[in-house]
Amino acid sequence: MTRVLQALKAADPAMAALEAAPPDDEPDHDDFDGGLTEARTDAEAGRGITTGELRRVEPPPFKIRAFVHGLQPGIDPDKMNQLLDELEAEEFARKYRG
Repeated sequence: MTRVLQALKAADPAMAALEAAPPDDEPDHDDFDGGLTEARTDAEAGRGITTGELRRVEPPPFKIRAFVHGLQPGIDPDKMNQLLDELEAEEFARKYRG
């Protein structure tokens, strides 16, 4: 069984490329990692807040402005559906009648 797995592993080009890849040698600077180094340093020093503390913070109040997106008075949506059906039927008949 192990020989089969080794053969499959050797035949997989993605696995071969991964094993042949050099070790990560990119510098770990704030300019390159978006502040990851600073965040790690702060976490090690005990500065910052936990996720639980973030969840306990009261969110700022916000207002929702509602807009009425209904139909104008006097427009019957059922009649609109009927009209659409009739238009589609006419188009179908015109298309296949010639």
